[in-house]
Amino acid sequence: MLEDKFTTKSLHSNEGEKLTVPELYRYVSSLKSSVEKWYEISNPKGSSLDPEIARWLDKINRINIDECLPLIMVSLQKENDQSLLVKFIKSLEKLLFCIILANRSYRITFNPSVFIEWASSLSNDDMALDKIISKIDDAAEDFAKDMSMHRTISESFKDGGFYRWRGLRYFMYEYEQELKEKSKTYTDKLRWEDIADDQRDHKTIEHIYPQNPRKACWVDKYKHYTSKERSMLRHSIGNLVPLSQPKNSSFQNKPFLEKVGNSKTTIGFKYGSFSEIEVANNKEWTAIEIVKRNVKLLKFMEKRWGINFGGVGKMIEFVNLGFVLKKEGLVLHNNAIQPTQKTRG
Repeated sequence: MLEDKFTTKSLHSNEGEKLTVPELYRYVSSLKSSVEKWYEISNPKGSSLDPEIARWLDKINRINIDECLPLIMVSLQKENDQSLLVKFIKSLEKLLFCIILANRSYRITFNPSVFIEWASSLSNDDMALDKIISKIDDAAEDFAKDMSMHRTISESFKDGGFYRWRGLRYFMYEYEQELKEKSKTYTDKLRWEDIADDQRDHKTIEHIYPQNPRKACWVDKYKHYTSKERSMLRHSIGNLVPLSQPKNSSFQNKPFLEKVGNSKTTIGFKYGSFSEIEVANNKEWTAIEIVKRNVKLLKFMEKRWGINFGGVGKMIEFVNLGFVLKKEGLVLHNNAIQPTQKTRG
């Protein structure tokens, strides 16, 4: 124990427990290294870390699961292979996303406290980093294939949808980065700071179909849905979009095409983030568009984090919007949403 070893008595002892200068130096050096690494973990941009490691550490900091930080610190201290460290950080980010998707459900088979155990084992040379990476990958893979866990998560989103989901901003920001990359531009239209500093009032996340729709255009489009169904549509992830800048409250209840914007104003989706611009490409915003955007976002989730939903039908089940297909006369054909023969006629 530290309080037994690092004492004045130990400095003057003639026995085997005497605290020597080299031991003290090693301990102080270890503290110094730990403090330096901890600072770099918290502030990866502009640090001496490999740029790719810094980029993925930035992502992990946005997820904000503190239990993993000691493991990262020890890994950076012990491992010199930069490619292995990049692999470790990327694997860890994937698992952390699975954990926030599960909302730390008691049913998840992985307990984040094991990160502390792995950090200790790595520090004591009882386990190598590549072995820890294998364990992380196995845990993420188990989650990706656990349909029972997916159903549990789906049930948890029935009440309140994705709007209060802890991982919403991180997911939306990662999707924004995907759209930015596809656009082949280097300019950010949405900064992490723009959406991360507003956790309580959610001004930076917009409901496209409004929370309190009073305009006739919204009421008419959704009047054939029950109150509960309308709530599930509103709070589904496909009806939410991150705003590049907060809009005033009057914006929220405007008709869809007014939200999109026009040449007479610079306030609208078409002038906002890449995600807003993508939404602006729609000519209207009905329950069908909401379902299709849910599927698009879950396909991104599947590709980005390897979570296997089992096809478009299962994705629609996951977001609890199967009732839309029935009410709108739609069917799934070759994983595409299409009108039924009767509807076409």
